[in-house]
Amino acid sequence: MTCDPHKLHITASSSRFAVRSLLSELTDELAEWGLDSSCVSIVELVTAEVLNNVIEHAFKFEDGKPFEVKAQWETDELTLEIIDRGLPMPGLQLPDTATGKRSSPEVDVPVEDLPEGGWGWFLIRDLTRELSYLREENANHLVIRMDAVA
Repeated sequence: MTCDPHKLHITASSSRFAVRSLLSELTDELAEWGLDSSCVSIVELVTAEVLNNVIEHAFKFEDGKPFEVKAQWETDELTLEIIDRGLPMPGLQLPDTATGKRSSPEVDVPVEDLPEGGWGWFLIRDLTRELSYLREENANHLVIRMDAVA
């Protein structure tokens, strides 16, 4: 981990507890920066969802795959960059980017027909201000911008 005032860079390798450990380190540092506890909780939820997607979809649950999380806080904005060398996003774009869709999965169905997936990207989009994705030099770069207050 490297840390400047309001900048953080954490590297980790995929494993059973990698996301939990990284989230603990990230949230501890954000709290030390003085970010509001509700803001830290939102960052934790968004980061957990993204990293779990990386572990499951980009790495296919393979242990030992490196990934990075960079965080920077300036005034009222927190920027996170998550970098991994796993499989690229389908179509080299964020889910629902082509349609601009930001809706939740269909819930007006019988309970046995409720979708298992589809909630993660809805939550990520709903809790962030801006998302961008780039595949560069065999690495996925997801940049997340969020409102952040002390």
